[in-house]
Amino acid sequence: MAEDIVTLDGKTFKDVKITRNDPERIYFEHSGGVGSARFQVLSKEWKDRYGYNESKEAAFLVVKNKGIADDAKNRNNLETQKLKDEIAALEDEKKDSAGKSKIVRGGTLQQQLLGLMEQKLQNQKESRESIANAEIEKAKLEAQKPREPNSSIGVERAQSSVSIYPTLPGSSLRDYEKAGYIIENGVAYPTLPGSSLRDYSKPGFVIEK
Repeated sequence: MAEDIVTLDGKTFKDVKITRNDPERIYFEHSGGVGSARFQVLSKEWKDRYGYNESKEAAFLVVKNKGIADDAKNRNNLETQKLKDEIAALEDEKKDSAGKSKIVRGGTLQQQLLGLMEQKLQNQKESRESIANAEIEKAKLEAQKPREPNSSIGVERAQSSVSIYPTLPGSSLRDYEKAGYIIENGVAYPTLPGSSLRDYSKPGFVIEK
């Protein structure tokens, strides 16, 4: 049978259905959702009903708080190790990149990681620009090739298009939040973000040799 709970600090929960309890508190469903209340803010009737004991609560809280502290310490250790692993991986990548500026040592792990990531993003940007320039040069050559007439309809056959899309940092996966380019017959057209469809609201540009 559902009943109401009024706590000693003035909170009211209606149509309460108890789901479970521990030495510290009771847990329940009520008309507004789900909730819980410590025995310390409940009436003697509720304490007696569930056999509340201050000594048992104190022992329970010691174990509970230790578990919370241990979890926090473990999470911090995992995050620290993750940062160290990422820094080591970026430093290895840095060693493989010739002619790049040195990254300043020292500072917190987060500061070191930020510096390394900035350098990595710069390297990726240069790599993408190099690939884009190569594709543009390829498109120029394609545009200069003679086109074969289509005898059945009397028009020129369109050249195959070349698409250029940005990738996610540190990945070969396409970044679907950013637009790419479709290069056709010496003209580069912007696409809709995350799509291969042309964005007709934006101008393209002519590629000239």
